[in-house]
Amino acid sequence: PAGVEPHDFEPSPKQTAMIYDGDIFIFLGESMEPWAKKMAGDLDKKGVAVVEAGKGLIENNDPHIWLDPVLAKEMAQKIFDGVVAKDPEHSEVYHENLNNLMQKFDELDKNLNEIISSSPQKNIVTSHSFLGYVARRYGLEQTAITGLSPQEEPSPKKMAELVEFCKAKKIKYILDEPGEVSKLSQTLADEIGAEILIINPLGTLQPNEVKAGEDYFSVMEKNLEVLKRVLSYE
Repeated sequence: PAGVEPHDFEPSPKQTAMIYDGDIFIFLGESMEPWAKKMAGDLDKKGVAVVEAGKGLIENNDPHIWLDPVLAKEMAQKIFDGVVAKDPEHSEVYHENLNNLMQKFDELDKNLNEIISSSPQKNIVTSHSFLGYVARRYGLEQTAITGLSPQEEPSPKKMAELVEFCKAKKIKYILDEPGEVSKLSQTLADEIGAEILIINPLGTLQPNEVKAGEDYFSVMEKNLEVLKRVLSYE
């Protein structure tokens, strides 16, 4: 559902029954939906086509592949292949939609490349480790307060090291997620005199965002504007 933290989500018995009634079931991977991975084999036996969109793309249990437009294209292709195999008579429509989508991903890739390669600052500090794939693709150095899940807690020693790191690298901004700013982000920002900026890792959309017609690309455009500021892009 809208606004639910995807790392913690588990389907209800009613939702599980709906999955078994479906023609096709698409999920990211075990690192994001361990419950889905457990169901996948059984669904397959029951004739429900299963598409694991992150298969072969997720590294080190980091599920945030969708934020890298190059990997998002590969996910889209996997989903397209799965849908066309189940509904070949509409393949032309799906193909047209896929081409439109791929063009948008290419545009986003170009914009990210241009902004990051032209920016003097390459160090970013995030509330949790959600920009790893983007950092690797475009040459950023991500330092995260917590690990892959926002629920992890760093030790006092790690927090002290982060303070020293931020001062040495002249970090002016801490990137946090929409919703309530984490206490750890606030503590670090107060300690080094930095400002907290919000970047949306697109794990979920809030109900008001859904109502306003927000989608992957509209949110990523806003994220680009935030990145420009963080990286001192001129």
